[in-house]
Amino acid sequence: TVWGQGGGQGSNVGIGTDDPTAKLEVAGQVKITGGGPGDGKVLTSDANGLASWQDAAGGGGGGAWEDNGTNVWRTGGKVGIGTDSPGARLHVKDETTAIRIETEGSWGYTEYVDSGAIKYSMGYRAAGGEHFWLGTTDLMTGTKLLMKSDGDLLLGGSITGGAVGGGIVVRNNGHVEFGTPNSGFQDGSLHVGTALVTAVTVGGSVSATGFITTSDERCKENIQTVSSALEKVTQLRGVNFNWRENVAAEFEDMNPDELQLGLIAQEVEEVVPEVVHTSSVGGYKSVSYQSLTGLLVEAIKEQRQEYQSQIDALRTEVEGLKAAN
Repeated sequence: TVWGQGGGQGSNVGIGTDDPTAKLEVAGQVKITGGGPGDGKVLTSDANGLASWQDAAGGGGGGAWEDNGTNVWRTGGKVGIGTDSPGARLHVKDETTAIRIETEGSWGYTEYVDSGAIKYSMGYRAAGGEHFWLGTTDLMTGTKLLMKSDGDLLLGGSITGGAVGGGIVVRNNGHVEFGTPNSGFQDGSLHVGTALVTAVTVGGSVSATGFITTSDERCKENIQTVSSALEKVTQLRGVNFNWRENVAAEFEDMNPDELQLGLIAQEVEEVVPEVVHTSSVGGYKSVSYQSLTGLLVEAIKEQRQEYQSQIDALRTEVEGLKAAN
């Protein structure tokens, strides 16, 4: 049924309705066979008002968007957001925030998949403390880089759920740890493979062409010559020993079957405590063997002086005997 309303110029036409409210009102479906109709296409006007059927994506070049009521996809072409010339499957261009991922839960991440297998993932995890991770699978099983909300940076090794074993840990306070970390680190320290004892601690042997220690007089005060050096040296005890197996197991280069030579820190501490250091981790003691050099130098000088006094006394005695005869 076709109705005309009002008659003459300015009247409305109704198809399927006797009360059209617009110039043309159709009560029912409209079928347009011209202009290149097709499944999923939309009716689009050009600048002159001429309508034609176009792909939903904007006309030609890669196929229309498809959906199944839950997912929306496109099997060909490229998508540009903020650009009309995308250089990849998804190309986002913006002056500030290019991509924003917002999660309503405790996870937000991206995955890089090859042949159905997750090769790398990158994302954010709020549970157990805020973390940003990059890994071979996910935060809980294969993380290789972890940045924590407290500023700590964890690299390599075994990182599981924010805990680290091995690898490198760069603390927010400047600590650098290689190996298993612990809670006893001092400011500005470097830790390699063992519990911290000094500013730089290595769990194993160190080989070098030489070690140079700062000893400039301009850096020192309260300088005093070591007294009773020979007496102190005679109180020290050199010992042969073997490392305990449970201790050697923590260090790669420590062989419990290899005979060692050295001193006992506790015994040294009773005589020259200034060369003994006590760790904040477990209270383990270490000896600064190079610091004993000053003690040994003065001990040799004292011994030489004693010998010289004895020699002078004997010389005087011999001269006296010669004069008597």
